[in-house]
Amino acid sequence: MSYLDREETNTELAVLADELADADADAERDRVAVRLHHVHLPKLDDAGVLTYDAATRTVEREGAADRLDPYLMLARADERGDVVRGAHP
Repeated sequence: MSYLDREETNTELAVLADELADADADAERDRVAVRLHHVHLPKLDDAGVLTYDAATRTVEREGAADRLDPYLMLARADERGDVVRGAHP
């Protein structure tokens, strides 16, 4: 979702798989693309978060994805190491 958040147009499945998989491993990219196509993208499409056109293999973020923004921001902070775990007031 973070990648789709940065894109202004439809994104091809292959491009999305490249973003999620290790760029040096074609087998990994293919495995990710299959899982996206058959599992994750249809579920996100059903939830109204994105539109996935299986025929053209394109993905587009929908307005309903805005409700995920707080979680995406937290995930990005965690990737940067900005999230402190186990700290309670």
